Amino acid sequence: MSRFLPLPKSPRVAPLEQSDQDQDDPRPPPPVSPPPPRPSTPPSSDSLPRTSGRQLLWNRIVLSSLAITLLWGTSLNAAVFLTEYFVRIPPAVFPIHVCRTAAREIQAQATAYKQCAARQMATCDIDLDDAAVKERARSQWAQEQNVARLDQAEALYRYFFALGEQGLRVAA
Repeated sequence: MSRFLPLPKSPRVAPLEQSDQDQDDPRPPPPVSPPPPRPSTPPSSDSLPRTSGRQLLWNRIVLSSLAITLLWGTSLNAAVFLTEYFVRIPPAVFPIHVCRTAAREIQAQATAYKQCAARQMATCDIDLDDAAVKERARSQWAQEQNVARLDQAEALYRYFFALGEQGLRVAA
């Protein structure tokens, strides 16, 4: 930023050229205004008011705060205006009612879930008990089959052992 005052701009008028058509024109030429006087020397730093560093810092802080406040304030107002134009603001009772209704629904769903889980658990317990009884029966049946096979294998062993002893006696 310049410390000098801006100079007014003067219109520059170019000199008119004489032509044959201009000589027939009875109007006088337009007057040429002289340029405004220019200052002979720029203002010195002695003629400018002096401010201390603290005063300058304080002025900048105040000006920045004012600018930020105005920017925020106008942005907030514009946002509120646009929002109110497109979105209808409900009365204050409506959100309270919705929150209470949601809380009641959450409690009802939690209670229903607990009851459902209890029913499912009872059904699961019954199914588990039935499966355990069936598994015990299957295990008992498999054990009886194994015992029967072992008895059969032992009988075959004794039969062939007895035949082997008789064959050795005959051969001897």
